[in-house]
Amino acid sequence: MVQGCGNFVNPLTQQWNLSIAPNKPSKAAAKPIDKTKPTLKVLHLSDLHIDRKYTVGLEAQCGEPQCCRPIEDPEEIFMQKPNTNNAGDKIVQPAGKWGTVADCDTPYWLFTNMLDHIAATHKDIDYVVVSGDLESHADWDYTRERHQEMVKNSSDTIRDRLNNLPTFFAVGNHEGVPIDRKSSCKIEIRFRNRKFRASLHAREVPHGLAVRNDGGCVEWMGARGSDGYGVVVS
Repeated sequence: MVQGCGNFVNPLTQQWNLSIAPNKPSKAAAKPIDKTKPTLKVLHLSDLHIDRKYTVGLEAQCGEPQCCRPIEDPEEIFMQKPNTNNAGDKIVQPAGKWGTVADCDTPYWLFTNMLDHIAATHKDIDYVVVSGDLESHADWDYTRERHQEMVKNSSDTIRDRLNNLPTFFAVGNHEGVPIDRKSSCKIEIRFRNRKFRASLHAREVPHGLAVRNDGGCVEWMGARGSDGYGVVVS
């Protein structure tokens, strides 16, 4: 850090005191499921965070916010000295083939292998809900074009590998460019990210979703299945 810039405060290491409202209601007992009524089997996929740059054997403790991938900028200021193949350093924790418990995301082949396993072992799934965050955590590398390609590729892959089951998508905070950008319905229309949001939701419309869309503000999406059940994705 440059000297003379004041005292740096890391918000991730600070203690926050939050006052909890009093008079918390008592926990209600769960109602037993009526086993005489029909049921549906739903596959919920969430926070896949697929990293297309994941590379087996690279450093999982690299010092960057995102590891198991090539170092983006060797001249970047790191929180700690990075361990990297590029600099010839010894690998401390090599990235595994099927993912790594570290600051790493999901390799694409783990995603497809998981879908193939689900398709082979769970043939009674009625529909699929994908609740967003398809992209990796490398948010400094986000572009609209790559996000659109990822949504298209992921949605096509899920439907193809799961025999075209009805699939309903929501958009997570990592689908925003930049990250967390979402057109709230409280934002004036002229400030909304209309065209980009519409392009992300375009993949969902063919599966019968009714979209409540007001100038790029997607309030909710819903559909009704053949058995009369309803799906609402907010």
